[in-house]
Amino acid sequence: MGTAKYLDCCKEPSLETVKSFLSAECDMAAIRRCRTCGCHWYYRLREHAFSNADTYDRSIWYVRLTPEETDTLIQAAAAPEPSLFADRPGFLMDADGMNSIQGVPEFLR
Repeated sequence: MGTAKYLDCCKEPSLETVKSFLSAECDMAAIRRCRTCGCHWYYRLREHAFSNADTYDRSIWYVRLTPEETDTLIQAAAAPEPSLFADRPGFLMDADGMNSIQGVPEFLR
């Protein structure tokens, strides 16, 4: 699903979805792999539409996965609880731009 210049796995990250966990109208979780370097990322997207149909807020969170975590999550039936990554660095893209963060972003608490 396109490039993600803000990810730090390699010079030119280009992601593809390996497994999708849930896809509601405004929420999605997936495991994504960088086509360039093979690194795996846990991806979480949440959109919130406002009363004005043309206005919405989108938050995207990425956490890099170890090979062991990737194997476990690919076999899992459900998306992991965000708290699994509570002590991990990640990337958050939202209305404020892209930022490195530590732990679970506010939109998932």
